[in-house]
Amino acid sequence: MRGESDNGERGQSLVELALVLPLLLAFLLMVIEGGLLFRSHNALVAATWAGARFALDGGSDPDVVYVVQNSGSGLSIVAGRADIYVVRGRTDSAGTIVSWSPTKVLGTGPAEPSTTRADLQAGFATWPTAANVSFVLVEVDYQYTGVTGAMPISLPIKSYAVVQRL
Repeated sequence: MRGESDNGERGQSLVELALVLPLLLAFLLMVIEGGLLFRSHNALVAATWAGARFALDGGSDPDVVYVVQNSGSGLSIVAGRADIYVVRGRTDSAGTIVSWSPTKVLGTGPAEPSTTRADLQAGFATWPTAANVSFVLVEVDYQYTGVTGAMPISLPIKSYAVVQRL
């Protein structure tokens, strides 16, 4: 009798494993994909800041693209997958933006960045050093695609950085 119950329990364990294993693997892949998405976001933020700092130091727009692409820590920042915008401007003594010159330097998306002049002006209202400055805004809109297959959709990641010269 004892041998019969052992075989039944082993069969039950195998069925339970067959039912639970796909769920565990899917969960593990989603955790890995989430980590890769987070890593991509951090790499994009770092690349955007590097491009903005370079642009403020007088870098040309094509060179800003080069800096962003090479600071992306393995991200494929290319025209079909990313849009890069460079906005150069300046403020007056009241901190109001008086010059706003957006340029799309890479990509096939919209002609203007999604960060607007009004958005930046609202942000400048909280900065103590927003008067009489020149600034550069670099925005990168990136399409993240899943690597593991756990996230078969494409997710947009947006990063922008604003640097100013007093």
